Parts: sequence; structure tokens; C-alpha cells
Amino acid sequence: MDERKCCTTTVKFTSKEGEGFVWEHVHQIWSEETEIKKDDSNWII
Repeated sequence: MDERKCCTTTVKFTSKEGEGFVWEHVHQIWSEETEIKKDDSNWII
């Protein structure tokens, strides 16, 4: 059985004045590993 256990998600969004954030694109990469071994993620909100 092909089982996916972990996912890295990248989201691209823009902000529009007076309207908040608009999601432009969501990309997911699935892995059979139980966890991400190296996480260089940046969160900018």
C-alpha cells in the first residue's frame, strides 16, 4: 500500500488593500517519511 505520512505545503498569497489576503497558489509535496528531516521554513504573515 502506498502510504503518505508527511507533507510540505507552500502557499503563495497576496494582500489587497481593504480586502485582506488572497490565496494565489497552494503546492504540496508528499513524502513516505514520518517527518521532515530539515525544516528551513520561513513564516511571513
